[in-house]
Amino acid sequence: MQRFILYCLFFLMQYAASAQQLPGTPPPTDAEPRSDSFLVHLLREQASPALLRVLNKPDSFHYQIIYTRIDRDKHNRPHFTNFYYRLDANDYFNPASTVKMPLAFLALEKLDSLSRRYDIDKETPMLTDSAYTGQTPAHTDTSATNGLPSLAQYIRISASPAVLFR
Repeated sequence: MQRFILYCLFFLMQYAASAQQLPGTPPPTDAEPRSDSFLVHLLREQASPALLRVLNKPDSFHYQIIYTRIDRDKHNRPHFTNFYYRLDANDYFNPASTVKMPLAFLALEKLDSLSRRYDIDKETPMLTDSAYTGQTPAHTDTSATNGLPSLAQYIRISASPAVLFR
């Protein structure tokens, strides 16, 4: 689970590095960037070498992380706790395509469970048909090396400029 969280954080930072500041963002303050010791410890102690290279160059990657832990009480009610790393109102930005990353991870989790029963992986062609005229079928992908759409290729395209599966 911690490895999954760190992968999520790494790719969030990649998105953040390419994000642009939007008009109407919170005004700058003189406050120092906020970092919670829990998240700092988690990142520094569990990070892969690739993630450490990013963490060690905050001025190059301009990342900020907000991690929300969800705990449930005895009645199964969720309780949310936010942890911050390098949160800074002076360097505010809105990460691009914030929906794509969680969906990519969910798709990879589903693929992992299916790959135990079927001979498939992230490079297996994924052909999509249409049920009505408002949908677009996807039988080819001119950006893919083999010309076929796959989960890996969809993620590569969404995560650009970071290529996830090389």
